[in-house]
Amino acid sequence: MSNVIIGGGYAGLFCAYQLSKDGINSSLYEKNEELGGLSRTFEKNGVKFDIGPHIYFNKDKEVTALWKQLLGENLVTRDRSNKIFYNGKYIHSPLKPFDAVSKLGLFTTTKVFLSFFYSKLFNKGYPTNSKEWVIQNFGEQLYQRFFKVYNEKIWGLPCEEITANWAGQRIKTSLFTMIKKSIVRDNNFIIKTFDYPIGGSQTLINAVESQLSTIGNCKLQKSATLVKVEVKDDIIVKLIFDVNGNTEVVHQPSNVISTISLKDFINTLNINVPTDVKKSLSNLVFRDLILVNLVCPNEEIMNFSEHWVDIHDPSVKALRVTNFGNYDCEMSAKNYSPITLEYNCFATDEITSMTDEEIYSLAISDLKKLKFIVNQNPKFDFSVVRLK
Repeated sequence: MSNVIIGGGYAGLFCAYQLSKDGINSSLYEKNEELGGLSRTFEKNGVKFDIGPHIYFNKDKEVTALWKQLLGENLVTRDRSNKIFYNGKYIHSPLKPFDAVSKLGLFTTTKVFLSFFYSKLFNKGYPTNSKEWVIQNFGEQLYQRFFKVYNEKIWGLPCEEITANWAGQRIKTSLFTMIKKSIVRDNNFIIKTFDYPIGGSQTLINAVESQLSTIGNCKLQKSATLVKVEVKDDIIVKLIFDVNGNTEVVHQPSNVISTISLKDFINTLNINVPTDVKKSLSNLVFRDLILVNLVCPNEEIMNFSEHWVDIHDPSVKALRVTNFGNYDCEMSAKNYSPITLEYNCFATDEITSMTDEEIYSLAISDLKKLKFIVNQNPKFDFSVVRLK
């Protein structure tokens, strides 16, 4: 009898760690060669890249205490610094009212407020999608500038196809509340500082893996793909994995904890899945992520002191650009900075069929539009990471 954890991202990894601390034996199976899932750290030419600009922030003291326990002095606090790129200008994020007015201009700011008051007076119906919800609560002008483009880049769907409930859960405030709390710099509204592991998220992953090795009651299997789940009388009786090309079978697992996608797990079941479940699974849509990691000489970067920039400008294809060197967490090499551009996409999108060199050219084109680089024809060392 055994406890099996499928997936070695943060969810599976910390599940194994908690079980180990409680003296409970387990086995963890991860399909990749490295643990960490979407929180891994990549290294190229001495600089380090995380998968996107994570921040470590949590109001749960038990969670933050666990990070500190695992990392000690390797967990440092940084002042948050990020901006929005829109219409060729950089605007503070979270929005600072006076900065936003100066960047948008008095005419556009007036349109924003008139649009807001118009929506409050005349948009009284029940919103059926996120576009209607945002317009009803913030006005058409703010919707067009600070919601539509960015969220459609993330999800690959028109905002008319994203539910109103989603918008309501994500934006739990009003325009005037946002302005008021931004002016007074309300600590409960604005995340002003965050924690980060020196060396990137891989430092935390390695710390957990080290603890699991020290405690000794969790078997870690990497390059281990779930092939089949056999079920009898509604009980999982057998798990079959491909581990580095070899078959490994777990008989009669006492507990199975799956952290992989629901679609991937159910597709391995040996039983007939109900029709309604199959239909729901077929409707599940997943976004891929393509990262362009650039090793940039410091003298060739300009206008980039932020940790990351969210790109709301439709002329730039990237969703976000991050300078991990600005985290000051030993991710840079001497005279070089790690810059990452993120592209969200579906498997059928044009970018997925592009070569690495073509994607690199797209990234350079975006950096030019962002006015981040000095040389108009740079030759950076780079890598393209494709995550599905």
